[in-house]
This record gives sequence, C-alpha cells and structure tokens, in this order.
Amino acid sequence: MAGGEELTLKILVDKAQNKVLFAEAGEEFVDVLLSFLTPPLGTIVRLLSMPSDSSQLKFGSLSTLYQSVSALQTKHFWTKVGKDMLLNPRNSAAAQCQKLKIDIDDTARTKYFMCPDMLNNKHAGSPLLSTLEDVKCTCGSLMNTQMELVASDVRLQESTSGVFVTETASFIITDDLQIMPNLLGTTVALLSTHGKTDRNVPEQRTLKMGVEEVLNLLRGSLLSKTPLTDLVRQGPFSCDIVKSDTGKYLPRITDSINTNCRRMAVKVLVLKSTKKALLAQVEEDFVDFLFSFLTIPLGSVVSLLGGECSFWSISNLYKSILSLDVERHIKSQDLKDMLLEPMLAQKFLCKNQILPIREVEAPTLCCVFNGPHSYLIDKQNSPFLQCSQVICVDPKNPTGGTTVVGGFIKGPATFMVSDDLTVIPFSSLSIISALNRLNISLGDVEEREMSIGMEEALGLLKASLESTSALTDGLSLVLQKPKQEKNP
Repeated sequence: MAGGEELTLKILVDKAQNKVLFAEAGEEFVDVLLSFLTPPLGTIVRLLSMPSDSSQLKFGSLSTLYQSVSALQTKHFWTKVGKDMLLNPRNSAAAQCQKLKIDIDDTARTKYFMCPDMLNNKHAGSPLLSTLEDVKCTCGSLMNTQMELVASDVRLQESTSGVFVTETASFIITDDLQIMPNLLGTTVALLSTHGKTDRNVPEQRTLKMGVEEVLNLLRGSLLSKTPLTDLVRQGPFSCDIVKSDTGKYLPRITDSINTNCRRMAVKVLVLKSTKKALLAQVEEDFVDFLFSFLTIPLGSVVSLLGGECSFWSISNLYKSILSLDVERHIKSQDLKDMLLEPMLAQKFLCKNQILPIREVEAPTLCCVFNGPHSYLIDKQNSPFLQCSQVICVDPKNPTGGTTVVGGFIKGPATFMVSDDLTVIPFSSLSIISALNRLNISLGDVEEREMSIGMEEALGLLKASLESTSALTDGLSLVLQKPKQEKNP
C-alpha cells in the first residue's frame, strides 16, 4: 500500500445531524473510489479481515469460504502456487491501480519468471514463462529467475497522468456514493432534496484521508447506505446489507447470458421440516466453482448480477460509471469497460467455470537470450532482434505444462460443503457428528440430488455475498420443490 500519501475531500455537512450531504472531488479521489470495483472478492475479504483490524468484516459466507482455502491442506491442490493464488488473487487492473495516490490492494504485482536451465541453454523446446514465482517447469526445476520486461507497446507502459477519470474533471459524490458531474443544477437539486434553505446553511469541511480511511470507506461501501457520514462520525458503520427474501436469490437471467452451459451434480442433505440445506456432498469441480468466487473482481460480480447487488453504495458507484461520458469524464472506453466488467487476472480462469467470466489476454512476449543478461520484449520489438516467443505455463498445472488443468483442486476427490460454505474433505463421521451436535433427528433429513447450472450458480454467488446460509438461500427455489423420487 502507498505509505504517507493523503487525499483531501471537501464535504458539505448538515451540522444538526452531523450528516454528509455530498462531497466535491477531483480525479484523485474519484479514481480511488472507482478502483473499489477492481479487486477480487478474496482480496477484499483479506483486507477487511486482518487480525489487526478492530472491526473485522464478516463478508456473508465468503469469509468462511476464504478460511476454508487457508485451512485445506496443500495436498488437495494441484500446486502450492494454486492455493496461494486463491488466498492472494491478483487484480487484473493492477497496472492502473498502482498509479493511484492511495492503492489499498497490497497484492504482489505481475512479474515474469523463467527456468534458469532455459536461460543457460540446458532446456529443450519452446521457451516457457510464468507470471508467478516457483511454478514448476516441464524439466522439473522451479521457474524463479525474474525477467526484466522492456516494453514498447503503449498498453504495457505507464501513463504519466491520471488513472480512470480525466484530470480536469470535477465531481459531486452523494453520501451513498452516487458520482455526478459537478454542475450548478446538480448542486441546487441536491440541496433542495435535503431541504436546505438560506436559514439552514450547511457547513463546509475538509476531510483528510490516508490508507486507513480509504479502507474504512471501502468497508462502508459494502455495509452502509451512508458511508461518507459514517466515515466523518468515525463510529461503527450502519449495516444496511439488503438480504433478499427467501426464494428470490436467483437473479434474473438476461438474454446476453448463455444458460446452456455445463452442469454439476451435487448431493444435498436437507432438513425436511424447514427445507434448510445442512450440507452438500460434492466433487472437485464444484469446490473449484465455489473457490473461484474469491478470484472474481467486485465490479464483475455486480455485472453478473445485472447491476444490482446487496451492497447499496457499491451498486450506486457501478451505475454512476454507466452515466459518465467517455473522454469528458472517463479517459477512454477501454477504461470504462475495465470498471464495468473487470476480468480475472491472467491464468486465474478455471477450465470448468460455469459463470460467464473471462480472464485478461496475455501480451505477446519474446525473450532475447543473452545469458545472465537475457530479457523480455513485447512483440513490436521482435522484428529487430534475435528472439523467441515465450509461452506462459498454467501455474495450476502440476507438470509445469501450458495445458490448462480443470482448476485449483486436485481430483478425483469428494468434499463436504456446509451451509455457510465451509469446505472440508468428505467424512461420514463428520456428518454424524454434525447431526448430533445440531440435535437433528435422522427422520427429519433427506438427500436431494441436484444439477447446478447457470441460474443456480448465480444464486449461490449472490447468496455468498450477503448470507451465512448460502446453500439454503442460493438454492432456495430448488429446495422448495418437492423431492422427485427416482423411477424404479
């Protein structure tokens, strides 16, 4: 995280209620605010659940899902690096975010590594490259020699000014994080909405924000409908996560989403009297699907859910971007798309992913072999030098190859998933212990076989954000249906 940096925010406050009416900000603060949509969910869980944090955020069922990854033994993952990818997922917009005045995402930036034997001409075949350290090479050695990237492609170079919004733009930000161009009509309308008159003049204040305050604002954007006021009051956030009604967790599927995707089979132990899911017996593909939630950027989650999610202020932030003009407010259409639908970082996509998400396309890189002074260049430089195009390996592949394996979890394997998305290796004794602990009669439970497709997948994603009973809530429409007996 950037240390010692500070942002200044001008706010208008209702003195009687100590409530923020709105704020006025330029590109530096708005860039930081918009960057909240780019970190993966796993990063947000980690940042807001640090032991040193006195107000740790319990993030629906995602907190227990993250803890499950941490607690699961490395032997259950194809590679040790794969487990670390889930615990510290990369931000595909990291190159942009590292230029923020305050960047709260402390995840390691993308670096490039090669096998030392390859640089010493002891390796046959096409040159291989890894974006993560200590990934196994096909020769068995670890790819741990960091390579310098000399870029001529403007996409790989750092811009000297701004991040997402234009430098000269000025914005009005409401207490619930709606961003609007700073115009006279906007100011008058907001004051009228709050009933302010000449006799009731609000107070102008200047709010200074460092890393801790930005983290608190991120927390507030997930918990509160008044995150700016809560920040000024320096008290606990007013928790306004809007939990969907039972039976309404399945988001409306839009025409742009293909529902003819692959499906996964799961067996769910259900409490007959309440239709509550106690636990599920699943295979490695379903665990990969659940763990993949941690790699999805927050903005992409809002996009998958049709622009609506339980985080009121985040939804407002997302909708604001839709209304901001390219070039006048947002620097380019590419950057606007990056915020509205951020992709997974390179090599984070699972082969069996149900949800319609994509990972960023890797740049075409070549290696100039010059012993210990070897370096990487982008494609535009390659016609002028003796070089070889490199191929990126899949860090989840245990043999170090470029072939994409199914996902992070090694199979074949069977796991048990509880209602709050705690994942452990399957054990019949653990099931019996859980039933005894909950004082549940065997006569009140039944096994349901389910097929999980796009609709159920989106329901589980949505429920994981706002519920500690994600299986029950995410599969509620399926669970409410009578059990269909198999034909003899």
